[in-house]
Amino acid sequence: MIKAIDFFCGAGGLTRGLLDAGISVVAGVDNDERLRRTYESNNAPSRFVHRDLRTVDACRLLDHGSGGGIRVGRGVSSLWARGGQLESEGEG
Repeated sequence: MIKAIDFFCGAGGLTRGLLDAGISVVAGVDNDERLRRTYESNNAPSRFVHRDLRTVDACRLLDHGSGGGIRVGRGVSSLWARGGQLESEGEG
């Protein structure tokens, strides 16, 4: 079975698609705790990991000894490029 971690998971749309495709998503990682309830409600048994991505050990989450897995994630919107601060359309 293929295992995956969804980085920048948000509410879990990508996770849901992977689960529906038969991929076991062991965790979704995001730094916004407010998304936990929605993510976990829609994507069981995947778990939400509230953490700064720079501190995540992907091999540990995937249980490295079991054959590895894939790491997926969506790109961060350029509108949120400054530490979560929405930029005006005329900037950057």
